Amino acid sequence: MAPMALLDSELNQSEFNLANYKRGLASVEERLVFYKKNEGMLCDQIVVLKRDASFNESKINALKIQIERLKKEKESNQFKIDNFKNASKSLDKLIGSQISDNNRKGQPRERLSYKAAMKLQDQFDDEKRTEQSYTKK
Repeated sequence: MAPMALLDSELNQSEFNLANYKRGLASVEERLVFYKKNEGMLCDQIVVLKRDASFNESKINALKIQIERLKKEKESNQFKIDNFKNASKSLDKLIGSQISDNNRKGQPRERLSYKAAMKLQDQFDDEKRTEQSYTKK
């Protein structure tokens, strides 16, 4: 009988090992399902993050282009301002050098600046517009 008891004992041990193996396998399968779900979610999140990063990168590039355009515009405007300043100084010198005959004969010389000349031009334009409005009526 000893061999029979030994066989029963080995059978019980094998059944116990089989049950443990099945429980372990079920646990591993559950974790695999959980990790696959997480993998799907994480892959979706990665796609969204990559899209967001690409969008942000394109916004950054657009802003860099806009900055470069504004820098060029600023340089151009500064160049124009410098040219206007130089032109204004030149006009002031020119107007100052054009002395009327009365001033050459010893009368005090009145300096006519570019700004004053522009005011005179504006007054002349206003008078001209006023005359035109009277002639149209």
